Amino acid sequence: MVTATICNKKNQTGFTLVEALVAITILAFGLMAAAAMQGVAIDKNSIANNNSVASMLTMQVAEDILSYSITDPTNPYNGPVTNATYTFYDENTNTYTTSLTIPGSGTYQAVYTIDTNQAGLGAGAIPLTGTSTVQVTVNRITNIGTSGQNLNGSYPVSTYTTFKRVQ
Repeated sequence: MVTATICNKKNQTGFTLVEALVAITILAFGLMAAAAMQGVAIDKNSIANNNSVASMLTMQVAEDILSYSITDPTNPYNGPVTNATYTFYDENTNTYTTSLTIPGSGTYQAVYTIDTNQAGLGAGAIPLTGTSTVQVTVNRITNIGTSGQNLNGSYPVSTYTTFKRVQ
């Protein structure tokens, strides 16, 4: 004797094919959004790295200029000077160079201006007697993009202004 069991739909559990396809579609959109976000994060991390290198170089140049005494006869930074190119010491090649290549970041050049006749900051400012204004700007002269391509040109990245006592 053969008996047949009839299933009642109310007692069935599980997912239908349509429900599974909808869930997979939603998951796929979420994964695509996460992948796109990773690309943006990598790009912004590269920009932050380049800006950090430029800031470090700007401070290094300013500290070098400020480290010389005004009475030192070997001081190469006695002003006034406008948009002079800074000479870096490249430790990798033991040479002096006007541009410095940082692996993974690009090639940078620094220019500086020393104003010994500083009248003060802003209109109507009190003159700052006995000081020189030192302004250092670091430019990225080649920029390595996130996919390794060179984006040639000059990109001002970091500027730092400070004062030095001259008396």
